[in-house]
Amino acid sequence: MEIKSLSPKYIFKKSFLLTKDIYYQLLLLCIPTFLIFTLWIHKPSPFVAVASLLTFSYFTLASTLYILGKINSYDKGIYEILVKSRNLFPRVLLWKFLTICILTPAFGLFIIPGIYLSCRFVFSFFLIAEENFPAIESFRHSWDITKKNFGRIIQNGVIFFCVYSSLALLLIINLSNLSKTIFLLSLLTFVNPLLLVHGTLVFKGTTYLELRDKQDINTLKKLEIEDDKIEFNGHLEAKDFWNFQRAHLSKILWTVVTILAIPLGLPSLRIFTSESRTTSEIITIFIGTFFLPALLLLLFVLVLLLNMKRVFKSNRLINSQISGYVHRKGLKLNSKYSKSEYSWEAFISYRELQDLLLLYVANNQAFLFPKRFFETEDDWEIFKLIVTNKISKKLS
Repeated sequence: MEIKSLSPKYIFKKSFLLTKDIYYQLLLLCIPTFLIFTLWIHKPSPFVAVASLLTFSYFTLASTLYILGKINSYDKGIYEILVKSRNLFPRVLLWKFLTICILTPAFGLFIIPGIYLSCRFVFSFFLIAEENFPAIESFRHSWDITKKNFGRIIQNGVIFFCVYSSLALLLIINLSNLSKTIFLLSLLTFVNPLLLVHGTLVFKGTTYLELRDKQDINTLKKLEIEDDKIEFNGHLEAKDFWNFQRAHLSKILWTVVTILAIPLGLPSLRIFTSESRTTSEIITIFIGTFFLPALLLLLFVLVLLLNMKRVFKSNRLINSQISGYVHRKGLKLNSKYSKSEYSWEAFISYRELQDLLLLYVANNQAFLFPKRFFETEDDWEIFKLIVTNKISKKLS
């Protein structure tokens, strides 16, 4: 049986699954930094300059320390994060933001825990093997798995170093005044910690994915020999259909929000640059810039939700009981209205959501398989394993 090999491109791509919420935070932090920077250009002030630098640097460092702690806390399950494409924004972004505000002073006040975390980060690869292994055996087992992956690690490290260094040099060469210098320095404080985070993910991710693949090969070979069938049974619920729709609408929704945020946000700069600001002017700008767009966005989501419920209730095929089985050649579906069988070549891609797997036969047309369709956790894991090895394209 042909098993998909892990490539540097795969590891590089998966490393962003854990750090993409950092990029969202960075984007959000750029907004107030840009406003402060604009105020500084309009009215130069050392206080505003220092505030801009400290604000951005503080939250950047806090975000990085939080993610480093998160990586180490997930030592035994890092591949779950790297393999499963779960968008962490914005559901837990506020929680992370509050946690960051607590963790950063903790790192500054308690030096010993900070040193311990740093040492654990450096030497963690010694302890990534099974928990019941002795230290020496753990190191040997870890080395056997990771020694062939140093080329990938170095390759990704060189790519990151070249990209970031070129960007930094390009920006520094074009500096013309002190204001740009301080602003760019506040941006570049994010580079080195981010490189550290990605280096950790590439190193640990490669190792854990190698461990997972060894287990997967044995499982698939056993399934190949025994020709087992993984049975499923159940009916779809409205929340499954909504998760399917949300997966396709989220990118469109965020694109619209981003496009609207730029022209709607520009008038708010008047709050900082105007010589005389009345209360009525501030309230008017706030309503026009934030309240009305938020209200329109909420109404748009409600209309989508109501339309989704109407379509779901009117579709008899979706509401009927579904059963069938999955095997190495394809899958079979049975319902009250139809019976069909599909080979794996009929599916062009798949998408993995939380407790839901989507198998696409065309763009925006997919079969939905919730986790509750399967009797045991093992059946669900084997089903996902078969899908990931039979369907090459995975949507994020």
